[in-house]
Amino acid sequence: MWPLIAMAQILAVDLPRPLELGQDAAEITLIAPGDTEVRRRVSTIVADPAENLVLQLHSVEADEEPKVSWEVYVASSDEADCGNAPALAGLLSLYGMPRGADFVFPLDSAIVAGEPVGLKVIFRPISGLEVDGEPVPPTFRATVWIGGISLASEAAAAVPESR
Repeated sequence: MWPLIAMAQILAVDLPRPLELGQDAAEITLIAPGDTEVRRRVSTIVADPAENLVLQLHSVEADEEPKVSWEVYVASSDEADCGNAPALAGLLSLYGMPRGADFVFPLDSAIVAGEPVGLKVIFRPISGLEVDGEPVPPTFRATVWIGGISLASEAAAAVPESR
């Protein structure tokens, strides 16, 4: 039997229009350095072994298969915090995916313990191909749009006993 997972949204990023992923890296701030309430909540989730902090991408779509993937990184949004390199959270790929797909990336291992100063997500395009050990630059066939971005906590929920 699979465990039930309970998700609770803690932050919905206000996107005035869908975030566009193209041939250049794209980034968006999730938590501003001054947003102490969300920073405190994220810190509590990351410190709790019973909860996971997750990045949710909603309504991800393209007019056609882009033939490119994007590495998804999280990093401090504080310009003074340049000592911390972005951490890879996962890979966004629409190969064979329908329009309007949703993606979830766990962030606990990508965020260092303690209260984050701020948090941003960076999308870097890759082809996923190498020739002689060198990455092949991505060749785009279509732009990808992300309709919504949010942070949520997830935790295993109690499974009722079957009778």
